Amino acid sequence: PELLGANGPRRYLIMAQNEDEMRATGGFLTGAGVLVLDNGRITDLNFMDANQVDNWATRPYDFPPQPYYDFMGLEMLLFRDANFWPNFPTSAQKAMDLFAYGQDAPPLDGAIAIDQEFLRLLVDATGPVPIPGSERTISAGNLIETLRQARNIREGQSVVDWVQNRKAFLGGFALAILAKLETGFGGVDLPKLAGNMAGAAEQRHLSLYMRDSGLAAALAETGWDGRLPAAPPGDFVMAVDTNMGYNKTNVLVERSLQYAVDLNSAAQGTLTIHYRHTGAPSAEPCYQGVAEEFEQATDYLTLADQCYWNYLRVYVPAGSQLVESSRHTVPGSTLFSGRTWDATAQVVPEQPGLATFANFMLLPQGSEATAFFQYTLPAGVVETKDGALVYRLRVYKQPGTRPEALRIAVTLPAGTTLLETSLPAGMGNGQVVMETTLEHNIEVTVRYAKP
Repeated sequence: PELLGANGPRRYLIMAQNEDEMRATGGFLTGAGVLVLDNGRITDLNFMDANQVDNWATRPYDFPPQPYYDFMGLEMLLFRDANFWPNFPTSAQKAMDLFAYGQDAPPLDGAIAIDQEFLRLLVDATGPVPIPGSERTISAGNLIETLRQARNIREGQSVVDWVQNRKAFLGGFALAILAKLETGFGGVDLPKLAGNMAGAAEQRHLSLYMRDSGLAAALAETGWDGRLPAAPPGDFVMAVDTNMGYNKTNVLVERSLQYAVDLNSAAQGTLTIHYRHTGAPSAEPCYQGVAEEFEQATDYLTLADQCYWNYLRVYVPAGSQLVESSRHTVPGSTLFSGRTWDATAQVVPEQPGLATFANFMLLPQGSEATAFFQYTLPAGVVETKDGALVYRLRVYKQPGTRPEALRIAVTLPAGTTLLETSLPAGMGNGQVVMETTLEHNIEVTVRYAKP
């Protein structure tokens, strides 16, 4: 009840994210809205272009996280880039503070991050939504394509007007959804709506953060707050991409994960991430390109069919020690900075309770690339329970990503006997092999016994 404003109005920041341009919590912050709930009713809902939140021309802003400066040339941390940290409460607090700062608004009570897939699931439950003032109706089948087309310049529209209003459809769409819920709620499939919203949270297309400690604790119990574990028991891994190319290339980028862990005396993990750019190879050289988007009103799919500059971070248990990693080269000729990146993974201090390894990579159109991280694991990833040894692994899905192929291979200590696995498994080359699809956060257990 408190979440719905039972004890007075609650003001929540809506973080509209676009997973076609991947960021840590689900996508580029393309729009911002304020949702007001009072005694269970929506009393206000408005949206604006995320680029119009800040007041950087007259107010000072902090220096951004170093990778934004090094790889994108950013010198201020503005609202649109506030979701740098995959721990959603961290990014949500930063976004809320920047919104209030830029808009001279009172503090917000919480933040709700959504993406295009969330909207598709919402409309799938509400049924088709007519857009006021137009002949268009949005359905689950056409929603994502409609959102992409709505951003493109209209015939006869000036580039200046397009730049200022290219995201105006967000407000109209939000009001159309609100009108549907208020006037046509009797026709909404409520069980389907509840199921779709729960599914959106579990599949990482919806994250919620509340300043109120009681509400925050309740959300943490459900796992819907996007919080990374402070001290995960057993093993843990999460791979987080950040698109630093000023484009929508994630439409065309596919990713798969392989994690191999050797549980002999010094436990060691190796995470391998394979990327494939599904666009056609191009003879055009790669170059970060924000200028042409605004000067030429570049259409959406052209922004997608570009090279992929990716800042990759991997989160593993605290105490893990990086042993070896892939080396990646990003020519300075492709970057605004002009500085070439040629390095193996870096160890960066970022998330309490976890170790973070990071690298920067470039994926040209039509190409493939592989990144890997090999590291020793801290003691304690295997526990003894009910007379058996138990290896427990949690794999977190990056918000906004599509379902990804995941292969887990566990090498048991010599002489031990496999008792049970939580996923269907096969044995090969002395390894327990499990293959699945990463659609949500998962936990995998392997029970085995000494001779």
